[in-house]
Amino acid sequence: RSSFAPHFRGRDVVILPDNDEAGRKYAEKAARDLKEHARSVFTLQLPGLEEGEDIVEWIERGGTRDELLSLLRRTRMPNVRCMSEINWEEVDWLWDGFIPKSGITLLTGDPGTGKSTTVTSLIASITSGIPYPDGSEPSDTGNVLLFAVEDSPSQVVRPRLEAQGADVRNVYIVDELLQINSDIGKIREAIEAIDPLLIVFDPIMSFLGGKVDANRANEVREVMKLLDAITKERNIAMVVVRHTKKGSSNRGNPDLLLYAGQGSIDFVALARSELQTRANPQNAEERLLIQTKCNLGPLQKAQAYRIDEGRIEWLGERDITADSFHDAAAGTGSAAPALSEAKDFIRAVLKDGPMRSKDLADQAKENGISKGTLERAYKALGEEVEKTLARNGDGKQAWYTSLRKPVVTFCDS
Repeated sequence: RSSFAPHFRGRDVVILPDNDEAGRKYAEKAARDLKEHARSVFTLQLPGLEEGEDIVEWIERGGTRDELLSLLRRTRMPNVRCMSEINWEEVDWLWDGFIPKSGITLLTGDPGTGKSTTVTSLIASITSGIPYPDGSEPSDTGNVLLFAVEDSPSQVVRPRLEAQGADVRNVYIVDELLQINSDIGKIREAIEAIDPLLIVFDPIMSFLGGKVDANRANEVREVMKLLDAITKERNIAMVVVRHTKKGSSNRGNPDLLLYAGQGSIDFVALARSELQTRANPQNAEERLLIQTKCNLGPLQKAQAYRIDEGRIEWLGERDITADSFHDAAAGTGSAAPALSEAKDFIRAVLKDGPMRSKDLADQAKENGISKGTLERAYKALGEEVEKTLARNGDGKQAWYTSLRKPVVTFCDS
């Protein structure tokens, strides 16, 4: 009865209709009545019923409680919530704008650009209250748990930490070669014992294990989700260190920065923020810490630094972001002629009229112009080119690229 519906307010309701037309119509009416009151309403048609039968016959044929619950888990509608019921939550940062809590931050860079030394500086800020690279004061200080197997704790890690000013009494290291998938229990136990503000895996590839292919998205996603869950459960930050791919240095690099790191793009996809250590294309004596991704706020400007005898010295902010980095690099090295050639190519192929954008990209590839260089050439040409959506001969829509016609104005004499 419709009058019963208010008694189900706030409940999750499952309707099991009789297997006939009358039963299905009654289920539809009941669902409409309940919709205003119940949190969720779902109709489950039991399998194997003859016409007119219901759950009684299903149980008599051997249907069990566990089987019914299994059917519900496989077929019911996922939990759907109205956005008006979800409260705003402020982002909780470890390093404001750069490293969030309750999420993973990637730190990517070429060997020798200072990834581990950058980590050491962050550890010093968290354990000793030393300002972060941008000069901001840490809002929290506490313990750091470091998973690291490449450097000697006694000969490299501790001397480096003390040189940077870290309080080594608050730094704990696991130098056992664990595998995240199979040893997640041990990892959780260590975290529970230390109660860190920050966890670091340096480098992440050492802890994937032989059964995880770092280039397979599904396998990387499984590992990253395990780590991400830990950060959310404890509201702590995690920095995952990795190397760049071979040949992805900043000068002449045709790849976008987000694709520069080793392994699957899912490393980046599941991270909240990514930082990269790079040579400064405008100053050979400097290196840059560049934020290449942040889905919790705007990208921050690069922080410049240099390393002297194993100690990092922060030099202040530079007017370079991930978006402008390749433009800065294009002024030096082999990137400049590559960009110029790509611009000339676009002008040449479009001089006789518009071309389907995909065909233009294919021709560029055949001429040795990478996708990244082509995109930067479009950006450099600015309003000289335009893209429009039009129909092909087969009636399907496609994007076309053309040279923008110059605007001619006439003045009265």
